[in-house]
Amino acid sequence: MRPLYRVRQGLGRLSVALCPKRLDRTPAQELLPVPLLRLFTAMPRGDQWHGLCVCRRLMAEGHGEPALLAAALLHDVGKAEGGLTLAHRTAIILINALAPHQDWLDRLGAAQPGSWRYPFHVQRHHAALGAARLREAGADPAIVS
Repeated sequence: MRPLYRVRQGLGRLSVALCPKRLDRTPAQELLPVPLLRLFTAMPRGDQWHGLCVCRRLMAEGHGEPALLAAALLHDVGKAEGGLTLAHRTAIILINALAPHQDWLDRLGAAQPGSWRYPFHVQRHHAALGAARLREAGADPAIVS
């Protein structure tokens, strides 16, 4: 991804971390049924902010399908309990920028919650982890996929 995009993304995450009132969850509250809204609100504020940005971008482009908008809001739900700190996210971005075709994240990651290596595993597998959480919450298969 472009460096300017990553800087803007980082500043947005920082702004909602420092000023939680800047996070307007209205679209999520309007689009998501209660079990999925619980998953959304359990995500770190930065991931909520990112999901809201993606959802708003889709709406601005004329997309209105509820399943698509719900999926936009929840696409990072697999990271919710993964312990991804700012340091992990920065390392992941740098690793992907420096060695985009190598499997460094696979080698760094370990599927052992509590390990310093677990966040790297979560980053690599957050789509599957999120799909499982959505299935467990009773999400529509279109949102899960």
